[in-house]
Amino acid sequence: MNDLTRQSDRVLEDARRLRDDNRAGGRHRRSIGKRSADLKAKQLVARLTRIVLAVFGVLVAASVAGVILNGIGFAGVMLTMLAMIVAVGVFATFPKVKVPRRADLTKGDVRTMVGKTEIWLENQRPALPAPAVRVVEDMGVQLDALG
Repeated sequence: MNDLTRQSDRVLEDARRLRDDNRAGGRHRRSIGKRSADLKAKQLVARLTRIVLAVFGVLVAASVAGVILNGIGFAGVMLTMLAMIVAVGVFATFPKVKVPRRADLTKGDVRTMVGKTEIWLENQRPALPAPAVRVVEDMGVQLDALG
């Protein structure tokens, strides 16, 4: 009976830890190292640039159509809004950060290899148990020191 109580206490404690982890955004959110964070930041800037250019292009096209057609009307305004929403959706989703293949981790200079390795390790995290995730996060710090 006492053994059963200890088991249920352990299960409840694990459940509380998991709940708290999920409330904090999960354990697989942040980058494990500086190089992978830099690569992701560059990717984000490139996405935002594409979004701004696409929205600007849609607005220019709508303006040209309005000049040529002597106004685009309500339907034209709605189509312009729809085109901007689609452009933002597409460029916010694609292209994604490319996860390198294992064979590609040894190619390039040291800084590039460190960044690629960190991204590859981050991609492996969801399949790992909690103790191994902590080890992977520690490896990110060590990889940054190597880079």
